Parts: sequence; C-alpha cells; structure tokens
Amino acid sequence: MRVLVCSMLDEALYAQRALRAGAMGFIGKQEATARVVEAVRQVLDGHVWISEAMSARMEDAGAAATGQVATGVVSSLSDREL
Repeated sequence: MRVLVCSMLDEALYAQRALRAGAMGFIGKQEATARVVEAVRQVLDGHVWISEAMSARMEDAGAAATGQVATGVVSSLSDREL
C-alpha cells in the first residue's frame, strides 16, 4: 500500500519517522491544492514525495542531531507509535 501522510505538524521529525515507518510521502495540510495533487500522483507512481522546504528542514535537523544522543519522550517512541 502506498501511503502519503498529510499532517498539520510541520516538523522534520514527523516526516522522517513517517518515512521510516513506510510512508512514501509527507505533505503539510497548508500546501496548495496543486501540490497535494502532485504529491498524490508521485506516490501513486511509486515515487517518494517530500516538499523542498521539508527536505531542507530534514537535512538541517539531521545535521543538528549528528553526534547527539536523542532524549525525551518522543524519541523513545517507535516509528509506528509516533
């Protein structure tokens, strides 16, 4: 099953965890209709879809987390639990 996560949460952590859990895309609810249609088509065609803005945030979050030990309740949840 191909899954595109549509979320009101605009944080890289949620996108990363959704993709690790098996989703093929992540889009924010605030995106324009044309972008949602584009994302759905990409996922239906078997491609992973992430907006450019989210991709940049994910890269920034990954760079900031390098070398740090994850702490907190959210980081202790499995991908599916999150």
